[in-house]
Amino acid sequence: MNLNLETLRSIALGTAYVTEEENGFHFHRFTKEQEDLYKTTSFADKIPCTAGVKLCFRTNSRRLYIKTNVKKASSRSFFAFDIFKNSEKLGQITNITNEGIVFSKGSLMPGNVDLPLGIFEGDFDLGEGDKTVTVYFPWSADATIISAGIDDDAILEPIKKEIKMLIFGDSITHGYDAFSPSGAYSAILTDALGADSRNKGIGGEKFRPELALCKEDIDPNIITVAYGTNDWCHHTKDTFEKNCSEFYEAISKNYPNAKIFAITPIWRADCNEATACGHFDDIKNFFIKVAEKLPNVRVIDGKDFVPHNEKYFSDFYLHPNDGGFAYYGKALANEIKKHLNMR
Repeated sequence: MNLNLETLRSIALGTAYVTEEENGFHFHRFTKEQEDLYKTTSFADKIPCTAGVKLCFRTNSRRLYIKTNVKKASSRSFFAFDIFKNSEKLGQITNITNEGIVFSKGSLMPGNVDLPLGIFEGDFDLGEGDKTVTVYFPWSADATIISAGIDDDAILEPIKKEIKMLIFGDSITHGYDAFSPSGAYSAILTDALGADSRNKGIGGEKFRPELALCKEDIDPNIITVAYGTNDWCHHTKDTFEKNCSEFYEAISKNYPNAKIFAITPIWRADCNEATACGHFDDIKNFFIKVAEKLPNVRVIDGKDFVPHNEKYFSDFYLHPNDGGFAYYGKALANEIKKHLNMR
């Protein structure tokens, strides 16, 4: 049974909308208004990345087939789909090979070679009986589904999530540099909270008030915001404080019923240096000042969420690897659960 547009829409999570075009099915994590906003920026090429997109459904099918066309949409050429049955990882569709990976200092990072992109496919044995199937899409690329299918006589039931989330941030929120999309902190957080989240992360992004003014077609329960590290590097203090204040004011006004969490930047190897924006901890201090004026914004200190050790970073100073993300996702989920009185 081939999955059509209506079925894919019903089982897709992390999407603002899904379209069927001549070359396949496209999964959009940004709204059309947000896409139009970014078209005029240097981040336009990253908008098609499918960060945070998932297919999630119950089925008794023994087989899952996926054929995809993967196009470059970030500075990283490696990609992976993660396929899960219940909580068991069955496998991946990926172009990651030993030839494309540099092993150094006990860590992993992308090599300088361009790994192949294009058409890939996978056929997965799901086994007997009813099960929950989850397909995590690549964060690093534009992944279009050419075709997907299950057994002709199988049932397929969408899994809906009651908790709705928006996740804003820079490259770390986007997913850099998780080899497994299910291992990015945003995916770990989403799964831990049992939520349907839309990942708005963009590599290199800073506080952009115009993005916060774009209202979604959902009323989110939770919003996380994790900018700051790029602002600290590239903005003056005045510019950072203006953009930060306007972003939180807009997001708070747009979603007065949401619990909004301002996450301070995680540790980076050069965080003891000073920039035109000030000291690294000045970011946290200003977040606290902003949050004091907004009733639905809470500050979470993320600096220690990843151990202060370069082996947990793919580039040894800024972007977590899968090991670093495991710490980040778990720590952040635990902190948010405290505020939500969740276990």
